[in-house]
Amino acid sequence: MTIGLLNAATSTIATAQKIEPVQYGNAVLYSQNLCGKHVSAGGNLDCDALTAAHRTLPFGTQVRVTNLKTEQSVILEINDRGPFSKKDIIDLSPAAAKAIDLTNANGRVPIRIDVLIY
Repeated sequence: MTIGLLNAATSTIATAQKIEPVQYGNAVLYSQNLCGKHVSAGGNLDCDALTAAHRTLPFGTQVRVTNLKTEQSVILEINDRGPFSKKDIIDLSPAAAKAIDLTNANGRVPIRIDVLIY
């Protein structure tokens, strides 16, 4: 029984060590059509919440996303999977996108992601 617990703990530690504390790439805005739709972590997309979709970060991870053009940043929680375009590393809820001046007009912005809590 101790071996099973040790293996589970080792697996968790190994997974946690694979998380990059800082990531660079592009952020995009969730489509307004997705407001109220199901998200991967459960529940529905609340367009007024500070949330985002990321391909690999665990659900519940808190990150700071900084717009590299304006230096505006927002702290949000990962609650969905995506984005599905290889050009982008994170999809932001409308509220999170607004906080860093990402709009449909500018479509995609270069960002930095700092992992705060996972």
